[in-house]
Amino acid sequence: NRPKSKNNPNGKRKDQKIDWKEYNKRRQAEGLNRNDNMRRIADMAREELGIEDGVRDIRVSAILVSIVKSENQLSYWNLTNHFVKYPNDVELCELKKPYKKSWYHLRISEIDEDVLKRIIARMGDEGADGTLMVDSSGFSLSSYKSWINAKYGQISVKEYDKLHIIQNIYGKICAAIVTEGEANDSPVLREMLSDLRPGTGGQLLGDSAYCNKTNCAAVSDTGRVPILMPKSNCVIKGYSSYADMLRSREAHPGTFYKKIAKRSNVESTFSSVKRRFGSIVRARKKHTRTIELLSMTICYNMIA
Repeated sequence: NRPKSKNNPNGKRKDQKIDWKEYNKRRQAEGLNRNDNMRRIADMAREELGIEDGVRDIRVSAILVSIVKSENQLSYWNLTNHFVKYPNDVELCELKKPYKKSWYHLRISEIDEDVLKRIIARMGDEGADGTLMVDSSGFSLSSYKSWINAKYGQISVKEYDKLHIIQNIYGKICAAIVTEGEANDSPVLREMLSDLRPGTGGQLLGDSAYCNKTNCAAVSDTGRVPILMPKSNCVIKGYSSYADMLRSREAHPGTFYKKIAKRSNVESTFSSVKRRFGSIVRARKKHTRTIELLSMTICYNMIA
């Protein structure tokens, strides 16, 4: 009965007017929604892998196990104990029985990261027509260190992996890619745009790391309007989508920067992901680190 908790919306200590019956119903509904989302992800994975409906496959089970691992911030050893403690998750992950940690490590390392990317795109497909935002943030590889320190040169970015996302205005992630910490942000945007279906309008907001002529043209090709923060040395030249964006900024600077300000929503998304699922990547190899971060993204979409 703490302040700011779900069962105490008024923030009062020892409030006798709390409806515990209604609170328990809501908590039970959250668990049911989680189970429904896991089954929906399993169906998506089967479609992406070309497996018939209802047929169990070890590749689908590996994806579901990876999601459970990221959802609860578990090591491989604790993952084994988790399935022993919660046998319902064994059936939910379409497993016959709990296995050893080496078995989980092997199966998760065999997951195709492109399948996870397509699942993320399908989960955010409903809100991909409106305003979208792009950004990236770093996740530590060894111990907790603030990404802000690495971003401004106080710590080496080689100690991080970067998660790039495109999300809609409501917080649902529509596309995601994982790169090394020192990788350039600009070409990643074009790769993520290829995972999105063509839009019917809307805008794409981003900071100066993504602003160049090639990216503006790629955004326009998807049917969206680029609103990217220009760099200090930008020059208006020609009649491309990049030049049109710069002319729009000069003609209506207040409206332009008001739209750019909405990009703070994606910063809130990264803050939520790190608070809920941790800011440290437990895996050591590059491929398994990518799988872990993409699984975090799917977990966030389940609760967003």
